[in-house]
Amino acid sequence: MSNAALALIGSALFIFITAGIAEEKSPLDDLVITIPKVAEPQQAPPDILDSPEIFESPGITLAPGNTVDVESIMEIEEDQTLAKLKSLAAVNLASNQVYEAARFYWRAARRAGGDQEALAGLAASFLLGEDAVRARTLYEVLVAKYPAEEEYRFNLSSSYYRLGDYKAATGILRKLHKEHPLDAKILYNLALNLLADGEKELGIRYMERSFELLPENPFPLLALARTYSREQDRGNMVKNLEKAAELLSPAELELYLRDPAFERWRGEGLFEKILSGSL
Repeated sequence: MSNAALALIGSALFIFITAGIAEEKSPLDDLVITIPKVAEPQQAPPDILDSPEIFESPGITLAPGNTVDVESIMEIEEDQTLAKLKSLAAVNLASNQVYEAARFYWRAARRAGGDQEALAGLAASFLLGEDAVRARTLYEVLVAKYPAEEEYRFNLSSSYYRLGDYKAATGILRKLHKEHPLDAKILYNLALNLLADGEKELGIRYMERSFELLPENPFPLLALARTYSREQDRGNMVKNLEKAAELLSPAELELYLRDPAFERWRGEGLFEKILSGSL
């Protein structure tokens, strides 16, 4: 499992985004983001591509310290077709090259005057690049224009989560959960937002249900372990970590145990025993 674990489920590509280990950000705040495949490209308002909320001159700011120079986009050969531009973008996005993907999606969207697939790909690139402000703006446009596309609503909730607007995210996810009560990814993201917003009891229940529905996914177990650690509930924390150890390699689990939420338990040999399976 890499920092961006990919899983192909049905006809959609689900990307579990794992944050780094920086102290200001928990590696367990993993969101599921769906990248929709659009069968029939449609048109969206072209003026969104010139919106100052999306682009800044002279570059497209995707995340702090990461800027794509708009001028470099013009270096793409003019004879490249719309389909080729979107294909190049999709290949880059699938390999987690979000900044290159954004370049190609932006050019495709500009050329087609607001191609739906290109706009959706550009929004996903922003979200994967952790530029939640621009992702939110694009997804709000997409949701308004294509309300039947559930992926856009789902990813809009992820944008709100990244921005700390847990109530807005929860509102979207509750509606999606009502429509799809057995969808593990919806339950997982809903549980993350509930826990972040202080609704621990319901968040724990939804997180446990998410794991029941998709038992090969270790992230609900890790999120539960972190929650119980913060509550100083050693027993439930250990129980969930032991289950996660059955799904992850020792190196992968050790990465997540660096989360500051587990700091209080270091030094007593507990994690070493879990990693070795000798507890």
